Amino acid sequence: MKLYTSSLRGWLLAAACLMCYSTFALAQNQAPKEGKILKNVFIFNFGENVATTGIDSLKADFLSLPALVDGMVSAEWGVDLKSAQKHSLILTFTTEEAQQRYGNHPVHKAIPTKYAHLLKEGFKMEIVNFWAVP
Repeated sequence: MKLYTSSLRGWLLAAACLMCYSTFALAQNQAPKEGKILKNVFIFNFGENVATTGIDSLKADFLSLPALVDGMVSAEWGVDLKSAQKHSLILTFTTEEAQQRYGNHPVHKAIPTKYAHLLKEGFKMEIVNFWAVP
């Protein structure tokens, strides 16, 4: 019964994520964008046993992307003041197309495979995407 419950929770979580993404995409297509910039905020919560060298390498890969992706304005990385395991990444784009170029860039696409060892037990991530008024 436990396996069934876990599978069901997984499917429900996947369905909820898909609905949220669809709603976000729909809202973005309807939102006025003139004078606004697109922000993606990622909150990474690494396990206690993750080596800082691995996190530093992940950080360097993300911070290299604005020089490589047209329309990607900036990438900022920070560590939570209360917890060394919690890190944040803020990406800024000029357009949705620039965000798509970032998503398709080889450096970005390699990150999940290259850093899978960091994403083991204890890893959690939150993502917030929004249009910000500068």
